[in-house]
Amino acid sequence: MKNPTFTYSIVIRTLGTGGEKYQKLLNSIKTQTIQPKHTYVIIAEGYSLPQQRLGNEEFIYTRKGMWHQRIFGLEYVAKHLDSDFIFAVDDDISFLPDLVANSIRWMENNHCDVLAPDLDSICLSSGILKSIFSFKNLIYSLLGLRVENPFQKERVKIMGTSGFMANTNVCSDAVPTQSAQFAAFFIRTDKVKLLDLKSEYWLEGTKYALPDDQVFYYKCYLFGLKIYMHEKYTINHLDHGSSNPDRISDISYANGRNFFIFWHRFLFSRAGLIKKLWLIVCIMYRIIMLFIFYLIKSVLQMNFKLLNSYCSGVFAGIAYVLSPEYKRLPIVYKLKP
Repeated sequence: MKNPTFTYSIVIRTLGTGGEKYQKLLNSIKTQTIQPKHTYVIIAEGYSLPQQRLGNEEFIYTRKGMWHQRIFGLEYVAKHLDSDFIFAVDDDISFLPDLVANSIRWMENNHCDVLAPDLDSICLSSGILKSIFSFKNLIYSLLGLRVENPFQKERVKIMGTSGFMANTNVCSDAVPTQSAQFAAFFIRTDKVKLLDLKSEYWLEGTKYALPDDQVFYYKCYLFGLKIYMHEKYTINHLDHGSSNPDRISDISYANGRNFFIFWHRFLFSRAGLIKKLWLIVCIMYRIIMLFIFYLIKSVLQMNFKLLNSYCSGVFAGIAYVLSPEYKRLPIVYKLKP
């Protein structure tokens, strides 16, 4: 095989507790046809190093945080500029031996800045809604969270509710997108500094930094980067999950707070007067519909914890966009590619 003209580094975010699933990730890295220049393991302070090892990885401790650990790793590689590409991964995925070689070569041939592999068929059947008329898809559409749109050119397109439209039946192997899965992606190293990802630490005002994926990719889109999702290059998301018993409640809080902040920062603040009026209608629709959804769920379960968490999140999001801290954040302008 011809020697590659590019170099890449892998950045893993982890708590070091993945066990067998983390080993599957390491096995995937070991079998790559083109090996990374560096493999950085970004591990949260206070956690033990994983027993599973590659043998040549470099461990870096930093504070715990889904968003922090991700951008710390990206900016660490970008600061040293010793690799052309970064392959950022979670600790619970696996992939085929030719994933990196195929993905980066495709990026080079198509002048792509950010590439998200798709989830494989097993993940799709368990988590992604492909049928327009499936019950879950109809509920998500009604709530303003996710709408299947077979006519749009993008794989994912952000809506005025801060939800998204998806086209999961595109004809091309690779399609432009405004968001994607966050468990694994490729990015050109020299593009990281452009994104000013440190300005988005508001995501960590909740225990789950949702929607970290949407913030990352949509900011890439607004800053003019070429982003694609490639359906033929896939990862298997093993879903290590969380042992937090309050996970659902924490997610409902983030659903209220962080999605409102996303709406205000990336949609409302950048819009003209007429579009601002439309966006207000969109976010009010989302808030009301999710309130009704959580209310019905709470009544059926005779437990109002999720409803309270969601309402608290919405009020916290409104309070944050009115705060001096928020007003000090740099405005996000849409740049031309």
